[in-house]
Amino acid sequence: DTPWLTIDLGQDAEVEVIEILNRFQDDSSKATRFNNILDGAKVELIDEGVVVWDAELTGDITQQLHVDGIMGDTVRVSNTREYLHIAELDVYGEFLV
Repeated sequence: DTPWLTIDLGQDAEVEVIEILNRFQDDSSKATRFNNILDGAKVELIDEGVVVWDAELTGDITQQLHVDGIMGDTVRVSNTREYLHIAELDVYGEFLV
């Protein structure tokens, strides 16, 4: 199994941006190991169980993914490596009423 993180938004939302802050280690002996941990990980926006948008992450510390108003109810991040480290994940958009 691959490590993953799923965030249930609680209801449908028009998602504009997903911002991910990678775990960062200031200690130079560990910096490369942690800084590249998200390289190749996948972010998906899901609506009613169907993937409606996806993107692949790089090794950058902060990544801003522009979704541009696609509707979804769940965000999932998965990684093909043996572990997944994320310091912060923010989802920006508007809930549909």
